[in-house]
Amino acid sequence: MSHFSRIDINYSNLAEIFNSNVGRFFANSGTIWTAADVFSEIAEGASLPKTTLQTLSQIVTSGVVQESYHLYLSSSLAIDAFSSISQLAITLAEADVEKLLDPLTPLNQKLLEVMVFLADTEISARTFNFWQSFAEASVDVGESHEGDFWLQQVLPKLLEKSAWRDDLDLEELSAYRMDVVEVFEAICEVLESEKLNSAVTDWLESASLKQDSETKVVVFVLMKESLMEDS
Repeated sequence: MSHFSRIDINYSNLAEIFNSNVGRFFANSGTIWTAADVFSEIAEGASLPKTTLQTLSQIVTSGVVQESYHLYLSSSLAIDAFSSISQLAITLAEADVEKLLDPLTPLNQKLLEVMVFLADTEISARTFNFWQSFAEASVDVGESHEGDFWLQQVLPKLLEKSAWRDDLDLEELSAYRMDVVEVFEAICEVLESEKLNSAVTDWLESASLKQDSETKVVVFVLMKESLMEDS
């Protein structure tokens, strides 16, 4: 038996162990973050059994992502731990992006709620690929426009995160904004002008209540950059 065959068998056995014990790994506070890292990497490079994917989806939609973020904000949890469970949620969402709306099951809805939540956190940039793919996939659903609701939810969060702050690195912010432009363009291609205008107007009104002029103008900067990219 070759060396590579032994590696394949060992990996297969390891995967089987992880798949059969997925619930136990995440129920233990001492292994949950490591388990999130491992399963995220496995899901990115291999096909997991449907039962395992179902269990993982139920775990990340149970409120653990939101709870982890609040623990991180209170300095009770390291950013790496929050990133681990969040990346698992993102990986699962990206794997089934074309199926999230067809049909929109209660579990799919909860997963989309997690993705909207993550778009408003420090790791929002990691959700960009998903939202671009989601916008493109929602076009294929038909005339039902079921994806519009979620795109309207995430759009103001992306605009908010693009606002200028003195504590941000200018180069990093500029790169972030350019990425937002790509997502913004994808959303613009899906949302009808009435819904798009409504989402932007609502965000501007909310920003005006904060008396934050720098935040209020960011949407116009993004729209200008988007138009320049199209020209």
